[in-house]
Amino acid sequence: MNSVFELMDIALRLKETPRSGWNKKFPPGHKFSSRKIKKAESVAAHSFGCIFLAWLVAEELGLDPYKLMVMVMLHDLPEFIWKKDIPYESEKGIVRKKMSAKKELQEFLAINKILEIGGKRGGEIIDILLEFKASKTPEAIAAHEIDKLEMCFQASRYFKQGGQLKPLEFFETSARVVKNPKLRNIFSKLKKKLNQK
Repeated sequence: MNSVFELMDIALRLKETPRSGWNKKFPPGHKFSSRKIKKAESVAAHSFGCIFLAWLVAEELGLDPYKLMVMVMLHDLPEFIWKKDIPYESEKGIVRKKMSAKKELQEFLAINKILEIGGKRGGEIIDILLEFKASKTPEAIAAHEIDKLEMCFQASRYFKQGGQLKPLEFFETSARVVKNPKLRNIFSKLKKKLNQK
């Protein structure tokens, strides 16, 4: 039962941790504009938005609602764990030329951390995360699309509330991910509403 305490500690910290993407400063001439949101959502708030959206669309997509909801609930865990618990340090004598190599190492360490503290549930979490990462099954593909679509909903809301950001940038980066016709229809209607403002 100790795993319940360990995993709940992570869940509670997810509620306290703002998503970093809403507050970023880019140099002049960068393809993205700087963003500033005073009260940015937490990682857990984003996860809730994804869960709710997954519940809304799963049946229409012909997918397993439970599996899809659990997958989007867990999808940010590895990144959160490596940022909070496993600060990255390069091994002596190894030169890492690509950020992807760093990320692969961090994900590996995060997975080990989940297995270490999670008990039986830890193994289940890893199975779901690996399926999500592979993005081969219908639920995993939809989970990636829902992750991006929820972000577009949130960007639109921040813009309407006067947040300092350009929401169309989020739509541009999400367009290559949201491909399911039914999700794409939602995506297009949301973008159209934004353009009407």
